[in-house]
Amino acid sequence: MEERAKEIGISKFLLKPLFQSPLVDIINKCLGFTNVVASEQQEHIDDFSGYKILLAEDIEINREIVEALLEGTNLDIDFAEDGLEAFNLFETEQFFKAKRIILGRHEIAEAYMIFGGVPYYLNLFERGLSLVQNVDNICFAQNPKLKNEFQNLYASLFKNSEKYVNVISALSRKNKGLVRNEIIKITKISGRELSAILHDLESCDFIRSYNTLHKKTRNKLYQLLDAYSLFYFHFLEKQTENDENFWANTINMPKQNTWAGYAFEILGLRHVKEIKHALGILGIQSNVSAWTSEKNEERNSCQIDLLIDRKDGIINICEMKFYRTKFIISNKYEEIRYKIIEEMGRGGTYLNGEGMYNGAEKKIIYTIVNRKELILLQRYVHEIDPDAFLTVIDAKETLGEGFHSLKEKVNA
Repeated sequence: MEERAKEIGISKFLLKPLFQSPLVDIINKCLGFTNVVASEQQEHIDDFSGYKILLAEDIEINREIVEALLEGTNLDIDFAEDGLEAFNLFETEQFFKAKRIILGRHEIAEAYMIFGGVPYYLNLFERGLSLVQNVDNICFAQNPKLKNEFQNLYASLFKNSEKYVNVISALSRKNKGLVRNEIIKITKISGRELSAILHDLESCDFIRSYNTLHKKTRNKLYQLLDAYSLFYFHFLEKQTENDENFWANTINMPKQNTWAGYAFEILGLRHVKEIKHALGILGIQSNVSAWTSEKNEERNSCQIDLLIDRKDGIINICEMKFYRTKFIISNKYEEIRYKIIEEMGRGGTYLNGEGMYNGAEKKIIYTIVNRKELILLQRYVHEIDPDAFLTVIDAKETLGEGFHSLKEKVNA
């Protein structure tokens, strides 16, 4: 068992039953205190003030045992019942910082969109490489670190895993999810067998079931929530190109952009608690759902990704979009336009928008600036319209007038 643990990247290993002394010793080794003389090392054994660990364990009694063994050490312990759901976005950022892996928040979000905050996957990142380089090494190299991971994952969790994979594959085709009859039609699995598969997948947090706003339970939708499974079906399942730099070479291409929109929605759904906390409504009982309008002759169908239906009679509407550039929404768009064109020497594009709440027409300014100009633009926007809505998102690459030459890029 110890050899298998080392093979999958576990750096420190203890056999059951656990005792306090070996457990404390292993924590000291993880903290780098192994070379301290005995008298100095004893100070660290007794007091872990300022240190924090995440304990992923699904059996309650085991969590209680570890907590009792570490009582009196002043160690701050966070508990997670499911190791696959151990890290949220903030904890993922803290993990990378602890590993001294330098990534911007946009890159951290994208890492989460691919690997879902699973510690085992994140531990495969190499210091000194960008997100794109790490993704290529982990998923697209000649001998990728996660070779056969998808098949091994489902085979290790479920008997007759092929049928579970068929259901996941069907759900990966439609962002908002599928109703039961649609799953039956695609997979040819039905009855109690399908019920058991859906129950197992939801219990393991691979999918969720939900009702659209004010729809009946029989119209329940099943939606894929596992980030790596979505990534697999979009890019790895039928990967035939022998391109070790596949992820770098497909940045901003339609296939990657389509995936990013759905993956970012999953990221949002994984952080409903954090969204409610940011909105100041964490203590208000609520139901989470989505809404889709029916298509008719007068209009196309439309969708709202996340609705928080609160017991106090209020519904919070959350539209989740993933962009790599900058958008400005303001009623004083002409004044902001003047600053961008005349004083910054940049261009932009007007996009026509409509307010969802009151239907009012809006002008959205789409523009690209470098990092130094960003500070200046933010100051201009704030001076002109303090109530403006400004979205800032990193662009992976910008080619054209005022930036790098598109001609040189094509001819390189």
